[in-house]
Amino acid sequence: LPDRDLLALTEQILNLAAGTTTRILVSTRVDIALAAGAHGAHLPSHAINPEHWRRIVPTHFLLGQSVHAGDRLNIPSADYL
Repeated sequence: LPDRDLLALTEQILNLAAGTTTRILVSTRVDIALAAGAHGAHLPSHAINPEHWRRIVPTHFLLGQSVHAGDRLNIPSADYL
């Protein structure tokens, strides 16, 4: 999706989830997640370390990362793998 469409879709989904305990994360696009006010982002395995993003995202922002090799099972800056 083009950036503008992804942002609009994310905002629509956030509106649908408003008032619930559902958390909305955006795959791969931390910038879109932040702009839309999403609860977090899921990073691909080849993305830069979540520690980089921790410096600029709000403290409550969830960061997850895909892992495809055992040597990456310890990423302390990720909320989940």
